[in-house]
Amino acid sequence: MALYSDLTIPANIDPTPSNNGAITNVTVGTSSQSLIAANPNRQGFSIFNNSNRIVYLGINSSVSATSNYFARIPANGLYEWTLSSIYRGAIFAIANGTNAICQVLETTP
Repeated sequence: MALYSDLTIPANIDPTPSNNGAITNVTVGTSSQSLIAANPNRQGFSIFNNSNRIVYLGINSSVSATSNYFARIPANGLYEWTLSSIYRGAIFAIANGTNAICQVLETTP
C-alpha cells in the first residue's frame, strides 16, 4: 500500500483509518442487481467472488457481461477499491451464471 502525505490526499477524503466495516454475502446471478448501495461515508470496499463464476461490476443497472462494467472478478478473485481513488456511488453486479456468492466488505469512519 502506498503512503500519502496530507498534501496528496484530496480534501474530500478523510485519511483517518477506518475502524468500522460491514460484511455481507450477496448472491449474484444473470440479471443485474445492486451489490453495494451508494454511501457518502464510504472509505473503501472489497468484493471477494466466492464462486466458480465470473462477476462483472458496474456503476449502474445496465452492467452486463459484455459492456458497461469497470471490473471483472474471476472465480475466487478479489477486487478492492481503497482510499486513493474512492467511489461512493452504488455498485451493481452481474455474473456469467447463477449463484455467484460475493462477500462484500464496506468500510466507513
